Amino acid sequence: MRHVYFIKMDYKFLYQRVKNLIADPAKEWDSIMSGDRKISFINFNFLLPLVIMASVSAFLGTLIFTHSGLDPLYAVMAGIRTFILFYFIIYAFAFIFNEITNYLGAAKDFELSFRLIVYSLSPFLLCQIMSQLFESLIFVNILAFYGLYIFWAGLVRKPGLSEKQKWQLFLAAALLFLVLSFSGSWLLTRLSDKLYFALFA
Repeated sequence: MRHVYFIKMDYKFLYQRVKNLIADPAKEWDSIMSGDRKISFINFNFLLPLVIMASVSAFLGTLIFTHSGLDPLYAVMAGIRTFILFYFIIYAFAFIFNEITNYLGAAKDFELSFRLIVYSLSPFLLCQIMSQLFESLIFVNILAFYGLYIFWAGLVRKPGLSEKQKWQLFLAAALLFLVLSFSGSWLLTRLSDKLYFALFA
């Protein structure tokens, strides 16, 4: 007899962590620094659900609203493109930020870099869930800048950083995210559009 095991996401963890980060980032970072879950748990129960929801929103928004006249496959590609963009760029962001930390003379700590990046991007991903579904709500993306405050609240708790290093890392992270997100979005959009129109249009 075959036994099938279902891995359940901890949606309570996702809800509580997002709520606490938004309501009181400083207090939540104190809790995180005192003992947080492993990266694999955060990835599966925090990052992945948010990225999947943003990808589904991109699929539905493209299918129903923005490109309703095109083949549904275009909406599928939009959802896949969104997943690849957010998921892999966030990991690249964490990796490069960790290297920048070392370059600026601070100790490398990928686990902390991963937490800083993923948790601070939660407002951005929540905004994307809304704006990808309803293009008319694109203005909500301005709320994603709250993630900068969440990032700073966590960064100042990283041990061994001087005030100068904190500001250098803060500015480096903001610039790095802009470069990765815009360049990644431009590249993936061009590639997926070219593939779609070459094969199906």
